[in-house]
Amino acid sequence: QRISSSKNNYCRLTHSVSLNSMATEYSYEHHVCGNKMEGTNLKIDYVYGFSYTKMLYTGQTQYQKIELLETPLFGKMLKLDGNFQTSEKDEFFYHEPQTHSPLSSHPHPVSVLIIGGGDGGILKNALKHKSVRRAVLVDIDAGVIEFSMKYLKSVCGTAFRDKRTQVIVGDGKRFVEETKEKFDVIILDLTDPIGPSKALYTKEFFAELAAHLLGE
Repeated sequence: QRISSSKNNYCRLTHSVSLNSMATEYSYEHHVCGNKMEGTNLKIDYVYGFSYTKMLYTGQTQYQKIELLETPLFGKMLKLDGNFQTSEKDEFFYHEPQTHSPLSSHPHPVSVLIIGGGDGGILKNALKHKSVRRAVLVDIDAGVIEFSMKYLKSVCGTAFRDKRTQVIVGDGKRFVEETKEKFDVIILDLTDPIGPSKALYTKEFFAELAAHLLGE
């Protein structure tokens, strides 16, 4: 068994297991909510983890570290700055309700604004609504968009190439403050309130969003 750690709040353990007389090597990540790792005796009440068979990619965009792992349960898994973002097998748990709930509650959604969502999952689901004629996605990190188009096609599909889609690489907060356009539905698909997304978790920003909803 090999154990490695990083500056982030997780560690990786790698060991071999025998299945049907064949040795298979799995790596495991244990994420903790506290400030300190407990070595191999991690307490189950504040730990979650997953296994992966291969690190497919690790690199750095302009804003954050990006990793792609091959996992036996979730397929390809995307992580940003060490935090789980989405995966092939369970992305629908998040993307579908995040999209279809607000769009289905609108009588006739034509225009949709998506702040964040560089993996394209929200965009793909928004475009499934036949009434939608315009979908604007604003994400600060072009690297995530380009990466998702190349390696996470099962998540984004052809959404980024759809003629109804407009992709704007830039600060979502600044876009909302400067645009005069209004939308039927606005969806936020953000990372945790640290790093580039922190400024979007404020009452002031939500007030700006409300002012850009049609009918308000």
